[in-house]
Amino acid sequence: MLRRSQALQFYIKILATTLRPKRFTRVYRNKMKGLGVNHPEYASALNSLAGLYWSMGKYEQAETLYQQALKIRKETLGEKNPDYATTLNNLGLVYLSTGETDKALPMFYDALRIRREVLGEKHYQYASSLYNLGLLYVARENYDKAETLFLEALGIREKVFGKQHPQYTTILNNLASLYSITGQYDKAEPLFIENTNLRLAQIANNFSYLSESEKERYWTTLSRNLICSIHLQ
Repeated sequence: MLRRSQALQFYIKILATTLRPKRFTRVYRNKMKGLGVNHPEYASALNSLAGLYWSMGKYEQAETLYQQALKIRKETLGEKNPDYATTLNNLGLVYLSTGETDKALPMFYDALRIRREVLGEKHYQYASSLYNLGLLYVARENYDKAETLFLEALGIREKVFGKQHPQYTTILNNLASLYSITGQYDKAEPLFIENTNLRLAQIANNFSYLSESEKERYWTTLSRNLICSIHLQ
């Protein structure tokens, strides 16, 4: 049976994906009234709402809410908590999205350090921090550093999720893209081929109910998105 806090967060995430932003904000605030503004679950709700704004490209609103959530989590959970690291990471993604890599860098490194100390170097969240740092170094055109981070994150995600999982193929595709934009086509080609085969297998395994023409359209759309995914994921 779900604890109250788990049930509340599940409810908040459902709202974030089904309601329009203004109505979501109104409903979520009503749900938070009984908790108080310094409650960890209030911070979690702020984090969810900030994620919604980030996905919509409303970075100023997302930044404000993430900063509020970060302050609450620091005061209530401490700086060595995975949830605190998550908010650091998410705030870093906002800054990366706006091109403010100088602000994003310490956020990502702090999140990486906390996740290493608390969760260990084999945890998928640690791999996510490595991956986000890799994206930052791509934005800075420090491709050697980005490659090292992508490779380490890829190895962890392969062990945790396996090669069939989107968490693995996302990094694989971006590593191939990295090799392509740096002219290392001999390294890029086999990775693009592997990624294509894995993505096709994912479609076959997870979308068996689609007709062949629907699968083809899905793959065509996915292929277009993969071309620019190094900038978006």
